[in-house]
Amino acid sequence: MTPTPKNFALLLVVAGAAASVAIAPIAAGVPEAGSEAADATISDLKAQGYNVRINYVSGTPDVPLSECSVTGIDTAAAPTATVSVECDEAGD
Repeated sequence: MTPTPKNFALLLVVAGAAASVAIAPIAAGVPEAGSEAADATISDLKAQGYNVRINYVSGTPDVPLSECSVTGIDTAAAPTATVSVECDEAGD
């Protein structure tokens, strides 16, 4: 089949629709920073297919994430999400 402008336009519409459907689940349910403990936010993001990186803004990684709060979530580099967390110092 020889490509025609009509076929090419249809191909672009179909490809665009497929791409928007593929991306929609990721963008739909990103939790809000500070709405839950860090461990719950990270679990939610992983369940949505993100690879999660943790940025410790303050505190230490020795504190369980359930005791840390989320200060920011960056999903601009999808499928990687960077979660900024604040934790108390160990032993506090």
